[in-house]
Amino acid sequence: MFKTSDKRRASPSQRLRVGFVLVGLTFAAVLLAVTGSSFLGARGLSEAVTRGQAAVIRSGLSDVQHGWVRNPSQADLEALVADLEQLDLGVRYVGLSYPDDPGPEVGEPTHMPTDHEMRALVREGVVEYGEIVQVVVPLAPGAHGDRPPPDGAQRDRPRRAGPPGPPPPDGHLIVEFEPVMRAELQARSRRELSVGIAGALVMAIASLVFWRMSLDAESSQHKLQSQRQLATLGEMSAVLAHELRNPLASLKGHAQLLQERLDRDHADEHTRAKAGRVVAEARRLEDLTHGLLAFVRVGEIIREQASPTAIVESAAVDLERERVKIHAEAAPPSWALDGQRMQQVLANLIDNALQASEDQPVTVEISRRGGALEFIVRDRGPGIPPDQRERIFEPFHTTRTQGTGLGLAVSRRIVELHDGELTVGDNPGGGAAFTVRVPRGEETTKT
Repeated sequence: MFKTSDKRRASPSQRLRVGFVLVGLTFAAVLLAVTGSSFLGARGLSEAVTRGQAAVIRSGLSDVQHGWVRNPSQADLEALVADLEQLDLGVRYVGLSYPDDPGPEVGEPTHMPTDHEMRALVREGVVEYGEIVQVVVPLAPGAHGDRPPPDGAQRDRPRRAGPPGPPPPDGHLIVEFEPVMRAELQARSRRELSVGIAGALVMAIASLVFWRMSLDAESSQHKLQSQRQLATLGEMSAVLAHELRNPLASLKGHAQLLQERLDRDHADEHTRAKAGRVVAEARRLEDLTHGLLAFVRVGEIIREQASPTAIVESAAVDLERERVKIHAEAAPPSWALDGQRMQQVLANLIDNALQASEDQPVTVEISRRGGALEFIVRDRGPGIPPDQRERIFEPFHTTRTQGTGLGLAVSRRIVELHDGELTVGDNPGGGAAFTVRVPRGEETTKT
């Protein structure tokens, strides 16, 4: 009637980790948005500053013309440039333009407009050529003959050709300047944008690094907690195994003697069955104590050059050898292993595979892959559910009625002492596949 949910709630550390990363990424996005908006605003402001600077120059030129009693001479232009330089407006060129010939000028223009461009310049008042801005101001009306004749250099300068059209006014004053304030604003906005992007990247990277470090710290904490539990379990197991061995041996011995006497006395079947059950349970307890001692005594390993194929052969020799198919075509000739311990691991895996496969064969593949030695034991049993693939390596976890639940735990500890890993997955042909992966290591120096 009632449904329960199997979803696990996030732990406080997980919620803290996710929250911190989300806050960091949010701040990074906000910082990017603010700096981007500031950059775009600075670009618009720089355009307004340039237009304002041009308006100031145009207004100043209009005022200066009121002091000219005739068309300006070279000396008038030089005085005008001197006044403009004091205002730090970035003026690079000042010149006069007449319909039929050029007038006096100060400086070299970056771009001399054609007649067509001149009409556009007169109409717009301000024209930009990249980083250079030109401003034109019509000269106040004056007698054409009153303007000073151009010097030789000016007479020799050719006029720029342009499309035909109506002639421009009598004369124009052209000023070319570099918008210094705009350049400063744009440079500052670019610096701020660079700093903002760098800050956002640092914040995002810091969030990801914190995520990774917190995962590593949590994993290390779990491993440390697991090791502490295993150490405590090992101490308890050692004490229990030691205390149980002597009374268990006595119990088993007397039970076997009782069973033999009942057989000699031709006791009834029911009584002999009970005696046999006592002996069987005593043996089961004996296997458990041996498993506990094996779990406790897994410690230092001694690596020596050994044949992986020979280890598998030795592991399968006391089992149903005819059902074990060994594929060693890609096996290396030797590897630095603790041969006796690795044989114990493979014997346990092969035995489990034989029990899971019933009458089906079991395959063992030996190969070298990615700089590591791999043993893959495949069975044809029901397989291991994904949610049980880690639990089966926990001590005392077993699905068999006669099992102790220590074989896989001991096997994984031995493999990890080789700096390797023992994992389980699906067999493509059905069943489970246990993989032992051992990286290359150095032989243990004996002293």
